[in-house]
Amino acid sequence: MPRRAWTGLLADSGFEDTVAIPGETTDAVLSQQAVLVSQARSVTPDRPARWLVVPDAGDFAHEVVQALRSAGEVVEVLPHADAAERGTALASALGSGRACRGVLHLAALDAALQPSTTAESLMLGQERLVRGMLGMVRAMAAQSGDVVPPLWLVTRGAQATGGAEGADPGQAVLWGMSHSLAIEHPDLRCRRVDLDPVVDATAAAGQLVSELLSPSPEDQLALRAERRMVRRLVPRTAEAEPGDLVSTMIDPQRSYLVTGGLRGLGLRVAEWLVEQGARHVVLMGRRAPDATALVAMSRMEAAGARVVAVQGDVSVRVDVQRVLDLVRDTLPPLAGVVHSAGVLDDGMLTTLSWPRFETVMGPKVLGTWHLHALTRDLDFLLLFSSGASVAGGAGLANHAAANAFEDAMAWYRQARGLPTLSINWGAWAQIGAAAERGVDTRGLLRSIAISDGLAALEHVLRRPATGGLFRPPQLAVLAADWSQLEGEAGGRGSSRLFSELRSEALPTARRHDGAAAGQTLREQLGATTPNRRRALLRDHVRQLTVQVLGMRQARDLDVNEPLRQQGLDSLMAVELRNLLSRAVGRKLPATVTFDHPSVAALVEFLAQEILAAEIGASADSLPPPGSPAAATDEFDTLTDSEIAQRLSRHLDSIGTPEVP
Repeated sequence: MPRRAWTGLLADSGFEDTVAIPGETTDAVLSQQAVLVSQARSVTPDRPARWLVVPDAGDFAHEVVQALRSAGEVVEVLPHADAAERGTALASALGSGRACRGVLHLAALDAALQPSTTAESLMLGQERLVRGMLGMVRAMAAQSGDVVPPLWLVTRGAQATGGAEGADPGQAVLWGMSHSLAIEHPDLRCRRVDLDPVVDATAAAGQLVSELLSPSPEDQLALRAERRMVRRLVPRTAEAEPGDLVSTMIDPQRSYLVTGGLRGLGLRVAEWLVEQGARHVVLMGRRAPDATALVAMSRMEAAGARVVAVQGDVSVRVDVQRVLDLVRDTLPPLAGVVHSAGVLDDGMLTTLSWPRFETVMGPKVLGTWHLHALTRDLDFLLLFSSGASVAGGAGLANHAAANAFEDAMAWYRQARGLPTLSINWGAWAQIGAAAERGVDTRGLLRSIAISDGLAALEHVLRRPATGGLFRPPQLAVLAADWSQLEGEAGGRGSSRLFSELRSEALPTARRHDGAAAGQTLREQLGATTPNRRRALLRDHVRQLTVQVLGMRQARDLDVNEPLRQQGLDSLMAVELRNLLSRAVGRKLPATVTFDHPSVAALVEFLAQEILAAEIGASADSLPPPGSPAAATDEFDTLTDSEIAQRLSRHLDSIGTPEVP
């Protein structure tokens, strides 16, 4: 692939237009961020507010509570109850009127994988984790007022920090879920901390408490021994890659299985396998092949491959076993599996339920687990994950959670010597779920051309030797215009995860047209003459709305027409609410765009209820209509473009003769 293409697609992460590695920071970042926790943290409680602890079923919560109390903190431990009772208990504690320093969630530790974990126990643990989190989020999101205590999400060994370190997929689901949570509810100030799974519980609790009592602005941390690591996406360049990597060879004498292989991306990748030399390909899908699949299968067979289509659900163990038995009995030994099956069911966190998580997690969690448990001696297991599990997205919590399981499974398997690679794909052009649903890819994240995606696939499948382990076992392939990070809707632009990418794009970053660099909206209003402030506010709200709706120009937006009639959906409404909240420096109600459905209504609400002091005189104090002052003020409240439009219409009317 030409080097030009990799400039945008590849990135390494301490934990992308091309590839990113979640889970570890680069040496340069580590050298700046890795410090002795004992030196970096001092216990200095400054107020008698309490911590609310959502405990795990084991003894770790006890260790944390003891450490907090030893530091002079007040702690209230919520009952270890089912999900519904946990949400009720948290809501009651938050509504008691007593000050709260933070909510500490330790219950994800219960979802950790055990040697005895089965598919049934795995999903039971996921159900408890997800139901509990949904109850907590609803309880915290329902709190009134501007100050909501920060939410701390704690795991132990859920994230890999590099090298041969493994990860716990059972707990990793919480991280995926949390990325969308942070975007949908920025007021919760969600912080994620992954503790060292090797040190004893007392030491791990001490490290956690040190972080709790002296938090930094970082919101995604991994504590390992005496190191404190932060999660970053860092551009991945060809020069930085090991020089001993070779292409993964496709063996024509063995077989390859593609789940989700009868449509979309899975079907195209199956064709790519044949182009690379595969001669025995099994396509597994829940439905019989349609006309498009039949045509593609004919092309593969014309190229000399034997193609077998099998109906089955990868989330059902007996279906997976049946397909593997078919390969064993009728085809050459299985060499590789491409797991591309997936289901989408988007929705905001406060509207989701466990069944909607279960639907999406079926092929990703159960499917990956079945493939892990039932396959042996594979040359590779290739997991098609999503960029959502790296960076989240409004309305994608269940999707991000399910794919985070796959990501962690790649680390989990490779730590056990099983060659596995998880790819966090961005949206593809023409094929895949994003293309089918018409997802707008004109902003920060762009669609990946099919030719570029296949070239990236070949590139990331390289490793030190055929049959060897991948370095690293997780990569993200994302096409993006990083110069748009500064104005990205949904909060990505302010996320520290992207700081390395943002710093590179900063010289050419496109900043918001209506905002002076370095100035908040309140500061801009204060620096503007009183008779122009409302116009400035209206222009600012208009520009943010245009950005969220994906319109090309501000004049395309009717400020008086309801935004829902102009394309605003529930996900966009959350993005707009978040942008407006950051602009005014205050948490706005989740229903603000529904209660005030047009730009004009939003401006009036902000001017009267939020920015009254900055805007100044109300409409009641303006001169009466028809007076010279009123005429002047009328134009003072218009933007330059509106004045130009009025003048143009006036000139047109003067120059057009009356027709008798």
